[in-house]
Amino acid sequence: YYLVYLDVWQRHLTALDDPHLLDVALNGVDTATRLKTVWQVRALQIGAVPPGTCSDTIEPYNDIIAPSRITLRAWTDMPSDAENPCLISEYSGYKGLENQLYRVEIHDLDSHGKALRWKWSRENGAVVTAVTELKAAGGSVSLTVTLGPDGPLGFHDNDIVELLDDACELEARPGKLARIDGNPDNNTITLKKFDTDPLPVGITYPAKLRRWEGCTKISGGKKPLEHGIYVMFEDNGASCRSGDYWQIPARAATATAEAGEIEWPRSLDAQGKPDKNKPLPQLPQGNIHHYCRLGIVAIGENNTLKEFSDCRCLWPVLTAPRLEYVSGDGQEVMPDPATHALMALPAPVVVAVRNLHCCADGAALQFSVTPASDRLSVQMASQVIESTSSGIVKIPGAKGIVACTWKLDPQVQPPERHSVTAALVDPSGTVLAVPHPIVFNASLSIASQVAYDPGRCDALKGQNTVQKAVDRLAEMVSSNDPAPVHVIAARFGKDAGLVLKNGQIVAPADLQSGLYLFCDREIDPTTVEDPIGPNGHVISRGEPTCVMTVEVPYPLTSWEKEMWDINELTGYHPFIVHGRVAVDNNLEKFKARSDMPKDSCAVIIWKTEKAPITFLERILQKLEEKQKEKLLYPDKILIRLTLKGNFIWSRDAEQWLEKGVPGGFLDGDTFRVKAPQAGVSGLMLPSGDKRRGGDFEMWFWIAAPATSNSNGSNRSTGR
Repeated sequence: YYLVYLDVWQRHLTALDDPHLLDVALNGVDTATRLKTVWQVRALQIGAVPPGTCSDTIEPYNDIIAPSRITLRAWTDMPSDAENPCLISEYSGYKGLENQLYRVEIHDLDSHGKALRWKWSRENGAVVTAVTELKAAGGSVSLTVTLGPDGPLGFHDNDIVELLDDACELEARPGKLARIDGNPDNNTITLKKFDTDPLPVGITYPAKLRRWEGCTKISGGKKPLEHGIYVMFEDNGASCRSGDYWQIPARAATATAEAGEIEWPRSLDAQGKPDKNKPLPQLPQGNIHHYCRLGIVAIGENNTLKEFSDCRCLWPVLTAPRLEYVSGDGQEVMPDPATHALMALPAPVVVAVRNLHCCADGAALQFSVTPASDRLSVQMASQVIESTSSGIVKIPGAKGIVACTWKLDPQVQPPERHSVTAALVDPSGTVLAVPHPIVFNASLSIASQVAYDPGRCDALKGQNTVQKAVDRLAEMVSSNDPAPVHVIAARFGKDAGLVLKNGQIVAPADLQSGLYLFCDREIDPTTVEDPIGPNGHVISRGEPTCVMTVEVPYPLTSWEKEMWDINELTGYHPFIVHGRVAVDNNLEKFKARSDMPKDSCAVIIWKTEKAPITFLERILQKLEEKQKEKLLYPDKILIRLTLKGNFIWSRDAEQWLEKGVPGGFLDGDTFRVKAPQAGVSGLMLPSGDKRRGGDFEMWFWIAAPATSNSNGSNRSTGR
């Protein structure tokens, strides 16, 4: 497998490379140079296994494109003290008499890709001549060249020169180094070895010869160039390329500037001025290469192409028709389950059409919707274009921003999705290959498509959508009781002859006759009754499901007053009145009576003994004493009656439990209604709120006979 990549860089051209740069009007004077952008397609072998994608890391390629990290410092040293007046001032840095542009360049690399030798030129490497012929015979090499215009810009005996051709520059390879053997004669230069470098024996044309002032191996420490200029490489082992270079402009001393100097970035001193003794390390100024992966190819037998993966980033022609997304994707709308009417999205779907008029074949913008039962419409000037039965809207000559209204059919249920495709089509309706269509998606906002996480709620475990969770909650709070028990009437007095209203005042003697709660189903006695033990005088208390609670004012007795040193009403404390609870599922004594509640099947009877009644009467006496003392105390006692609906059930309840369906519980919840008369709170009967279980609650007052009667009138105020 090979990685094919692009290498782009700028090559410096002179008249030696391109004779057309010579100014004909000035008789062929070289007045300018050029930068030519060079692009080269290269192939890098990457092994027998291809990378997964074009963006995967390829280490050999990373080594090639790694930027140069070697750095250089340049500065001038102060000359030693001297008394000779002919010497330049000791404060001079650069001691040259002419302005120069020095060039320091990496020549070649070692086997590890690190810098091996460097070379330098005081003329920026500009002393160069064309080579028209190379002759190698008898161990000597001679070149036919065009010599420089004068001595300083020419070639001389023992000069270091580099022979190179186009292949060297285009492949970023160094040329061959040599020395000139004797002064040039009649445009002929003879070469001798430079160090251990072999003499060149051949070359391709065009070729050229460039002069350098020095070349040596890279090592630590500072290295002198000339005229007081020093350089030092840092990070000698850092990555670099052959041809990396730095330029050092040198300015000679003048009448107004006694000290010559080089231009090089320096650290700032305490006064914010460049410190000449602290040059900053600089990365190479060039040559800068830019790389881009083109593709990965596999070469088979006989160099045939087996595979190709395109890694290029392509862009369309700027004048080609374009279709651009503007807005409208991902919207939701809530359906109306009652009407199943089409529901419009909150905003239209919007696209931008560009350059459609550049199509000569009459292309048009087309919106197509799925499912076809959805509806589309586009407002174009004064015309509204509606979608066809197949769900298509076609708009010839569309230009600029186009908005399409979209109505969803609520009867289309998941997994079928709602989508609109915007595309450019030809007159036959075929979608154009370019540009690619734009797809909009929308959805109905329904609970079955919204995820739900029950978290730590064990009761909703396994319910993964909002709809399922709501359904489960509805099951939990709804009755689903196949046979609930309801309280249909409350009576008191002898043989349940009086109707008990919520908030009614009752005399103690009437309370002793008992309370009667009629129900519409037979009650399981074991869930209510307090049976008498076998010896006839011990009460075996049953389940505490029928409770009569008295709220006793406090403090009431003298010892309570003395304990707290308080003789005013501070509150009420609850007191459970002793009573025996029984269940009558036969209703024999009530069936013949015409005033009995309709649909009665059982009655829960609460009766008490003389002692609790006496206790209540004495409380009333205490209250009367308090009132005589002009203390603010009530003239009656509040009693609350409670039936525990979650624990009272019918005779059939156990059969429902065996079937796995909890049922037969007392649905005792009651609610206030408009009072039938002043001082009484109306109670909604039969009881029940259609949920399983629920306590039955009501209250009434106990007062002396002077403030109560059996008809339920209430002449007392306050508590």
